[in-house]
Amino acid sequence: MGRTELYVARKNTAYRVVDGQAVVLNLADEQTKLITLTTTGSVVWEAADGRKTVSQIVDLICRRFDVEQEVATADVLAFVEELQRHNLVELSESPAGRLGRND
Repeated sequence: MGRTELYVARKNTAYRVVDGQAVVLNLADEQTKLITLTTTGSVVWEAADGRKTVSQIVDLICRRFDVEQEVATADVLAFVEELQRHNLVELSESPAGRLGRND
């Protein structure tokens, strides 16, 4: 996973932001679990729109939360990996719109 990659929510996801925190649902998961994201995770989730690179998302996190670039990079990359493990995001082949989003 690199800083120039683009990620987008999978088409089988639905989400809502409530009080600054995203609640995400994987509609294809047989167990249908709701996943509540932290405020920072919610910013990453909404920024992973298929148009922003990981590097741009890191920059956004640095500006919004006043965190060091190295820390933000490690955290964003780890979080995107976790989203992938839960089948919530996928690598986008090219810049795309907010596929699968319901905002």
